[in-house]
Amino acid sequence: MKLSIIIPAYNADLYIKDCLESLLDQKLDENEFEVLIIDDASTDATLTTVKSICEKHGNFKFFTSELNRGNGAARNVGIEKASGEYIYFMDADDYVAKDSLHNILHLALANDLELVFFSMRNVKDSTKKLSTDNFEEKKSQLTLSDGISFIGQRFYRDEVWSYFINRNFLLSSGVRYYDERKFSQDQYITSKLLTLAKKVGHIDYDVYRYRKTPNSIVNRKTQAHLMMHMESLDLAITKCHFMRNGLIEDGVKNDAALLRLKVKQQRYITILIMRFIQTDLPFTYLNEKLKKFKSMGLYPMNSLYKIKDFIMPRYRTMNFIFNRRYLLRPGVALLRLYRN
Repeated sequence: MKLSIIIPAYNADLYIKDCLESLLDQKLDENEFEVLIIDDASTDATLTTVKSICEKHGNFKFFTSELNRGNGAARNVGIEKASGEYIYFMDADDYVAKDSLHNILHLALANDLELVFFSMRNVKDSTKKLSTDNFEEKKSQLTLSDGISFIGQRFYRDEVWSYFINRNFLLSSGVRYYDERKFSQDQYITSKLLTLAKKVGHIDYDVYRYRKTPNSIVNRKTQAHLMMHMESLDLAITKCHFMRNGLIEDGVKNDAALLRLKVKQQRYITILIMRFIQTDLPFTYLNEKLKKFKSMGLYPMNSLYKIKDFIMPRYRTMNFIFNRRYLLRPGVALLRLYRN
């Protein structure tokens, strides 16, 4: 078995058929790959749709959870069940371009890569089935490096659907989804894996289709959801802080990599503040978070624009306000009025 594709699914009946059918259009034999769908206690017809496809394809398997435990717990189940040389995580409402996984898999195998990163497109529907890139042209542009150098050299996405992972590397690393929080674990896990990897590939080849849906993280705004997201971001920031400090203590001298890791943390703080604005929580909640981040050397967010990863005019304006305590409280109040 060469590839295990792990897909957590919760109330994804509207989209999961597109997701799974895209995996049947990959120029891969059934004995080369397996698809492991972990139903996370869905209350819609997700499991019915999944079962109907699994009945037709022996390499498609499903597992069920009696409790809704979140993507992290479901992915850990998938890791335990996987048997492929490489693991790939997908979200149930997304899909992949035709033949793209076949191309990435054989690139990874040929170069004995621990991680291989590739590109994606944001989409609104399931019609973008073909890659926008010619793989034969792109594969000659594959770059190879160790993980620390990779961090220092380029912007990379945190989402685990942006790369393949060698299963033996993942198992030996001990890295797992760390609890049942439903959000923001990729922010830590991807960077942690990179700090451990000795052979990482990158190819600017269009593979993944990320579909924003009404139930996606960016669109859900219930108070409970916002609180859960902020607490998950806080934990990811904290774990990344200790990871980065550990690299410094271990003598890592790659200043570009250390800077990018810090910039990523400060970006997560920006997102946390933006989520806070959408809540009705008192300012004391945010104030305590910022005190904690200040003690870590992360606030004010003075490193955020030292590299070009996140330079956008509207974010510059917001961060000018977010970095100044005398502007932050009135700024939050004003933005909450605008929100309403």
